[in-house]
Amino acid sequence: MNTLLKAYSFIIIIGFLTMGCQPTNSAVITKSAEDRTLSAVEKLQLKNIEQLIQERVTENNIPSLSVGLIKYNKILAYQNVGTTERGGEQAVNENTVFQIASLTKTFTGLIAKELMIEEKIDVNASITTYLPTTLSKATIEKLQPITIRDLLQHKSGFPRDAAQSNRPWQFLDGPMVGGYSETELLQDLEAMELIHTPGSKMEYSNLGFGTMGYILERVAGIPLPDLYDKYLVDKYGMKHSTIDLAKAKEYGMATPYMKWWRSIETSPWEMGYLRSAGGLCSTVADLSQMMLQQMNAYQNFAINQQQSALVLSEDKTAWGKSGYPYYGYGIMEFNKAIDTTMVHIGHGGDVDGFASAYIFFPKQQVGIVMLTSSGGEWFNHLEWAIQGVLLDIQPRQTMDLAAANFDQFTGTYQFADGQTLTVTQAENHIISQSKEGKPYAAFPYEANKFYYPNYPAELIFENGRVQKVDPMGNSSFGEKMTVSLTVN
Repeated sequence: MNTLLKAYSFIIIIGFLTMGCQPTNSAVITKSAEDRTLSAVEKLQLKNIEQLIQERVTENNIPSLSVGLIKYNKILAYQNVGTTERGGEQAVNENTVFQIASLTKTFTGLIAKELMIEEKIDVNASITTYLPTTLSKATIEKLQPITIRDLLQHKSGFPRDAAQSNRPWQFLDGPMVGGYSETELLQDLEAMELIHTPGSKMEYSNLGFGTMGYILERVAGIPLPDLYDKYLVDKYGMKHSTIDLAKAKEYGMATPYMKWWRSIETSPWEMGYLRSAGGLCSTVADLSQMMLQQMNAYQNFAINQQQSALVLSEDKTAWGKSGYPYYGYGIMEFNKAIDTTMVHIGHGGDVDGFASAYIFFPKQQVGIVMLTSSGGEWFNHLEWAIQGVLLDIQPRQTMDLAAANFDQFTGTYQFADGQTLTVTQAENHIISQSKEGKPYAAFPYEANKFYYPNYPAELIFENGRVQKVDPMGNSSFGEKMTVSLTVN
């Protein structure tokens, strides 16, 4: 698409935006999913979560959201709001289909582990063992050091995305169209340059998981949609889950809307051989039932080391240099900044139009599934807020500190990756701001620890450096920079 056409298209879109859109005014519908009497605490939690959902959906003009809540190894309730399309009459429910984006990788990892158990694939083998021998000699030599484990843990050295994926509206974060053929995948494998030495570090790659799905299809000897049906539908009962987009629409699929301009309808991504990275379509009911099975498998593994294809982070790699989060076979393992005993497992995803979250806490027996037809930052913040309610996490209490105490924390901090964080003093808190980011207020809850309201992260100051803990439990350290004065 040339620059003139892009500009013209953008003007047309802005014109549509000025027409406005019908706001989401639907009430949240809560449906108890288990035949049991809810306790007073559970009823209050559901009421509070219902209020959170209503506030965030209304504030952000979200067309639809479907949520599954698990507590004490049972489905507590489903909560749904909105309609399958703006202005429509079909209310969203727990069986409404959404594209789940990168959460797909968890189920690709599950199928890979199933085939490992069946001894059809070796996690330590080179991926060239399972790729066509028609690849050029140079490409086979390039790919030879990459193992199946490397693909599953994003340590292959593959670039993030496929070069030949067709996204004509990419400049507006638009969807992929027209699929991605076997020929295009093999051409990309031939042409791509590895971005790092295989196995040396983790770099997230959709192309890597697309290649993983292609390998699984070849190993199993059946087409990719049938392979996902065999394990997800037939074995684990995910009866409305499919990577066949036409079938997903037949099941009843929500219409997606752009996350930047929620009045603009978009479309599901047509991903072809990249479907294993982000093309699975599913429902909150299917994902909640799967989560119960997976949570139980993790609990059994923790107690008696019982092996299961559902335990996908036994073999894992650190995302960064400081431990949490970890990445297993298409699944992440986190801890919470507020309480490091709260280890949780899962994945999420966001393609423009759809977003997903699938997170469970095996020790606390709590889980959350969320699907929406218009993603964005609001979605993660809502997930964290719901976690806080189900886990009964009490809000941090702000300490009163004398203004002089802030002096030791203010300044600019340099991180190993080259990023900087500038900390300035405010009336009863500090302001932290990265070089190109927005300023955020952080409040003291201990003498040297500061929290962000409505955001599960913190700053810890000690010995002239700052520890920044993000919502995934990942820590990074910055050293306070000294200002040198030049005297003439």
